Amino acid sequence: LWKKDQIKARLAVIAGQVNTLKNDSHWHTPEAMFWTIVLTLPSAISFLMVTTIVSLLFFAAPFDVSGWVAEAFGYWVFFATILALLRPNGLAYRHFGMPQASNEIFQRIIKQSVWIVVLLWVSSIFTQIESIGFTNDVIGQVMTIVALALCLFAVRPLLDRGIREYENTRNEDGSKRSVSLFNLLRLVLFIAPISLIALVVLGYYYTAVYLIDHIITSYLIALVWVFGRYFVYRSLTISSRRMAYRRLQKKREKLREQAQEQEQGKEESKDKAEDIIKISTVNEQIFRMADLIAWVVLFGILYAIWSDLVSIASYLNDV
Repeated sequence: LWKKDQIKARLAVIAGQVNTLKNDSHWHTPEAMFWTIVLTLPSAISFLMVTTIVSLLFFAAPFDVSGWVAEAFGYWVFFATILALLRPNGLAYRHFGMPQASNEIFQRIIKQSVWIVVLLWVSSIFTQIESIGFTNDVIGQVMTIVALALCLFAVRPLLDRGIREYENTRNEDGSKRSVSLFNLLRLVLFIAPISLIALVVLGYYYTAVYLIDHIITSYLIALVWVFGRYFVYRSLTISSRRMAYRRLQKKREKLREQAQEQEQGKEESKDKAEDIIKISTVNEQIFRMADLIAWVVLFGILYAIWSDLVSIASYLNDV
């Protein structure tokens, strides 16, 4: 708390050096991310203290909910960091080049999704599922249906607006922004709530809770993956910019040495155009390869999360 102003001043200095040729560095974004997480710790620690006191006063066995308190602390730090990244002039805008308009909408989506995750997550804690069973957990079922309805009628329209704002802006090189993951999320936000509400209404509440747990985990992984991919893109952008600058400096030195020879100067200008084309082609191929690897990593993690369902389905198929 006592160094909050100094940390913000350091973040402002880093933001001013981002995307500059001589002052930008690969370490700027990791350092800014570290200080952003540090700024979320005071509120997270206050939350941890309050929940610990509540568990000691109102629970007969406070140590039984200590795992829940620690997990809630982790969720607080995670979502507070994501919201800090998306704020005006935050890392999403300064470092990753995400448009301000879509960042504002995505921030509202995250804020609403936090309440949905909380409703889905705490329903099994305060409704005492272990003692009364899933079939008798009426409060938990109502909370689950309300959370899923909010996801369908509140979060999804905001996501549509955010995707449109994000898609209307272009990258620095003029290319269109990739919205394939957002389109997949839009489809999931339409199919999943309807399917899960139907399962709860038909009496398959345990199955719905099991699927919701996997969906929440996948949602958190997707958020980490999105910003992780931006980390990789920014690192590649800095490297390609420096490589192009070094090649330009070498080319200028050669042109100065051969300035007196007119015929060689014409040939050199032709070679320069060819080198620029080669550099841009190499950069494009590197970014495509990085994007492919990122998608493979994402699907690999999602498969690890949902693999138990695949084994269950194969077992039921053999019965």
